[in-house]
Amino acid sequence: MYVENGLFEKSLFVSINNEIKSEIFENWLITKLLPQLPSKSIVVLDNAPTHSRQINKPPVQNSNKNSIKDWLKTNNINFNNNLNKQELLKLVKENTLNKNFKVDELIKSFGHIPLRLPPYNCQFNPIEYVWAQFKKDVSKHNFNDSLTQFKNLIPKSFEKVSESFCAKCIRHVNKIESD
Repeated sequence: MYVENGLFEKSLFVSINNEIKSEIFENWLITKLLPQLPSKSIVVLDNAPTHSRQINKPPVQNSNKNSIKDWLKTNNINFNNNLNKQELLKLVKENTLNKNFKVDELIKSFGHIPLRLPPYNCQFNPIEYVWAQFKKDVSKHNFNDSLTQFKNLIPKSFEKVSESFCAKCIRHVNKIESD
């Protein structure tokens, strides 16, 4: 949701299995949102998985030994080929300074500034208040818990999310930040 200078865009991604592909979000971002923003806008992101696809994601504990070695080679990190998996992972950890996110790079490529909210601090994210209101409205009218009724309620409930309500949520977050 973006509210400024009369620009108000509603976007809703709903997935039955609660998983939204990062690629779908990234495509929406570069085709719909970013081109419409005033120059040098700050784009606030939470830590949702769709916003957090990593570029050059380092291997993890359940990665196989060969993929760990491949990552080390790709990143020009010298290692002894006789190291065990745990030693290789230690090297990965020592050489992974910052996470680079695809969404952040897309935002920067349009001349904007990505700003990530700290994890587990939803009180600083106005969209959380909007979603809470939206979910409250859907649950209030979903009497028989049918999927069909649920799907019909989504657009109706979303239409009730007004620009003035979004602005109120932003003011609320600003007050929390000030306090």
